[in-house]
Amino acid sequence: MVTILIAPEFILLTAAGELSAAIRVKARMKEIAVPRMCLVHPEHVSFASHTTEGAELTLTHAFFLNMGGFITRNPDNKLVALNEHNFEDHLELLTNAISKEEIKDRGKSDALARSIVFGQTFWFILQVIARRVHKLFITELELMATAFAVVRLAIYLVWFYKPKDVAFPVFLCDYDRGRNKDELRKEWERMISRSRRRITMGFIGFTIPTVSNSRESFLIYLFSSIVGGLLFGGIHCTAWSSEFPTRAELIIWKAASMCVTIVPIMIFSLACLVIFLDRKTGHEARNSGMLSSEWLLMLLLLLILPPLMLLSFFYVAARLDLLIQPFILLRSLPFDAFIMIPWVNFVPHIQ
Repeated sequence: MVTILIAPEFILLTAAGELSAAIRVKARMKEIAVPRMCLVHPEHVSFASHTTEGAELTLTHAFFLNMGGFITRNPDNKLVALNEHNFEDHLELLTNAISKEEIKDRGKSDALARSIVFGQTFWFILQVIARRVHKLFITELELMATAFAVVRLAIYLVWFYKPKDVAFPVFLCDYDRGRNKDELRKEWERMISRSRRRITMGFIGFTIPTVSNSRESFLIYLFSSIVGGLLFGGIHCTAWSSEFPTRAELIIWKAASMCVTIVPIMIFSLACLVIFLDRKTGHEARNSGMLSSEWLLMLLLLLILPPLMLLSFFYVAARLDLLIQPFILLRSLPFDAFIMIPWVNFVPHIQ
């Protein structure tokens, strides 16, 4: 909740990271596609003895896998959730695990909730645009809410193929046929209870994505950080020409909105610079034998941490100001701020 209020554009960056990981998984699945085998869902534990036609592996499957949706056993006979790093040895089972429609079927209530939120968000954005077209005053509080709504809309689009949750993972049928069904079910339930928090947090978006070696992943992260900053901060910047009670409040608003627009891009650029230099100098150091990559990384961190911490401080201060100042500015509003646009109310929405 705090992350959403302070840095919603970083949630967009996380969503982009998950999309990048899902794209990598899907591409890898296609590369090493193999004959398909059967599976069993833990809710109906049985020991299958036949194979069926497998479903096409889609981006939804890739998201589902990275969320912990496919469960199997490791060599120690322990239940483990598959992810992008360990799924390749189990691709035979995955190819027939579950169809895209079945995954979506598990989230019908989520689809309804998303539709309502999407419709309400669209209505609110439409209302603000209509006020701008009719040259009516838009309060800073409305602009702040619009910025959150637009970033939320972008997150929904990035997560379009992502299931909401993994309340019922798919259990792959590579287990010992001699195991008791009830015992197997209890073990699965214990495993799910331990991992539920991690799986749920994966949907909410509070995981920190890692920068992949691939050029495509880097471009996705860079693009999302730029878009997130421009969307969220840029909408606040549109209030520069609005009426403010005092000049000091206008200057503070301009500084804060510019900060939240530029700083996320600068922070991500600095992080990418550290990663790039670490890989480049580390490779050269290993070839020359002069310095270890660990020492180089420590030196880079010492150089980059002070400006990174300073930027983070300014960003948090600016975000707090943009959260508080819109409410303070409600004390002095022009008359046209209270004028409503009648036709907007005819658009379906929740009052």
